Amino acid sequence: MENFSKKNTNPNQPTNAEIKKIQETAYYLAEKNGFKGNSTYYRLEAERQVKGQAGCNVTNIGNRKR
Repeated sequence: MENFSKKNTNPNQPTNAEIKKIQETAYYLAEKNGFKGNSTYYRLEAERQVKGQAGCNVTNIGNRKR
């Protein structure tokens, strides 16, 4: 019988907190672009930004000035 209660130790698997940050970042990226374009692009760009800024608060990434 398999033990499904094991903790996932895959370092490439995002945590629930990272998933939430990715979703929020993707939304802000899409909002900034007028919700035009491909949602997959926004998701991938958000993943890149969140993983590149581990430990940083990226909740308002779409609102920051460049």
